[in-house]
Amino acid sequence: MHKEALETFKLLKQNGLRPDIVSYTSLLNAYGRSAQPEKAREVFNEMRKNSCKPNKVSYNALIDAYGSAGLMLKEAISTLLTACGRCRQVTKIDAILAAAKSRAIELNTVAYNSGIGSYLSLGDYEKALELYALMRTRNVKPDAVTYNVLISGSCKLGKYAESLKFFEDMMDLKIHLTKEVYSSVISSYVKQVSITDIYAVNTYIKVDLK
Repeated sequence: MHKEALETFKLLKQNGLRPDIVSYTSLLNAYGRSAQPEKAREVFNEMRKNSCKPNKVSYNALIDAYGSAGLMLKEAISTLLTACGRCRQVTKIDAILAAAKSRAIELNTVAYNSGIGSYLSLGDYEKALELYALMRTRNVKPDAVTYNVLISGSCKLGKYAESLKFFEDMMDLKIHLTKEVYSSVISSYVKQVSITDIYAVNTYIKVDLK
């Protein structure tokens, strides 16, 4: 009964009352149950715009909205994690991961990449490392994007030795190298070693730059 829920929500505001987290989440949930994820997302965005911080229940309701519409939950979670990283909201990243865990949603490589990248963009190296460790423990296979995020992110935080350790992990797993990874490794070497070493790694990687 999303129409009735919306009318009641409007009535609440017309009577001079300020919607709270329960009001927004209830309306979001109504749209989710009626398979209208776009509307649910609008409510979620309005909630944040009006300085009403989403909580774990809110994220669960949004995840449900995507799921009820037949959308892939893991991809939806990846989108949320990336968005939180761009908005520099580390606590919301934690909330999304907690919501996924509570619903026994197994994250895929893309979701882990989004979470790791978001933590690193916020300078939280330890949480990024924990998420990477969890990824390996859960036997979710990292890809070239995973290591590019880890190498470049570590390098930006001044953790050059750590960034090269991730490169070694990548080589051990025999993951195909991309130009992006190659550039990130070169950047890390430039900031800590000599030009001779750069040529050495160039020979070792043997990446076709064409």
